[in-house]
Amino acid sequence: MPGKFNWRSRGSRFGLQDSRLGWMLGLLMVALGCVALGWKPAPAAAPIAEPPAAVTAPAPPQPVQPAPPIATVELSSVTGESTPVDDKLSGDPAVEQLLEPFSSAIKAEMSEEIGSVARTVGRGNHIPSLGSLVTDSMVWHLNQTLDQKVDVALANHGGIRLPVLPVGPIVRSDIYQLLPFENRLVVLEFNGQQLAKLYAELGRNGGEPFSGITDLAPQSKTVSPNQFEVGGKALQADSVYRLVTTDFLADIGRKYTLLQAASSRTETPILWRDAMMEYVQAFSPLNADASTSPQDSASKQDSEHSK
Repeated sequence: MPGKFNWRSRGSRFGLQDSRLGWMLGLLMVALGCVALGWKPAPAAAPIAEPPAAVTAPAPPQPVQPAPPIATVELSSVTGESTPVDDKLSGDPAVEQLLEPFSSAIKAEMSEEIGSVARTVGRGNHIPSLGSLVTDSMVWHLNQTLDQKVDVALANHGGIRLPVLPVGPIVRSDIYQLLPFENRLVVLEFNGQQLAKLYAELGRNGGEPFSGITDLAPQSKTVSPNQFEVGGKALQADSVYRLVTTDFLADIGRKYTLLQAASSRTETPILWRDAMMEYVQAFSPLNADASTSPQDSASKQDSEHSK
């Protein structure tokens, strides 16, 4: 009809004749609306990881088969010969030439005379005894070198290696043979009760050599401070006494465990062999009492030989 809009005919021309365009426009409008509202497409799914391949344990090592024997030997007898290694063996000339400068210097030093003995000094209960001589030297030397007085000394027969120092000159090598171990002197502190017990366990009945302490009751089965004297004076249970011995005895334990109960310990750099050498040089010739030191020699001899 002229003058009126015919929606059917227009729709027929623009909408119904091309419906695909309408669908496309609709989808475009929906998409634009989603974008306006902040929608984002979901991320792509991560690929599914493949399971790890199974680990195969290594095969256990196969035992090594021993090689077949190439021969069989039967041992019918064994013989041997002892070859003593002493000064009867001839030395290697090349080695002797190399060592000659050093050997000459050492021989000269070791053959130096440092003192003498007026009467044979022996081991154990021999009078005079090597034990008294060694322990006297320990007390004397430390009292010359330390600020504090040392009262008592303890050594061990096992560390004294020569059986005797005969009458005559003493050279350095004699002292090295007498005391070959590199033992250093240490100072330990004990009260009188501890010192009495220490001497009773180590010094009585032919025990180890002491110096500076006298046992007034060597046959007693009990232990009491009033049975002993130190430096000629009665041992006081609560007084502190300083004992010098070797680091070997202080550390070894065993029957010397009581030494580890000391209330204090002072290390010194002094070798007991060096103390002995200086003592011999100071008091030679060593007389029948094995000492001419300013200490009370008689009380120390009683200490050594009353056991």
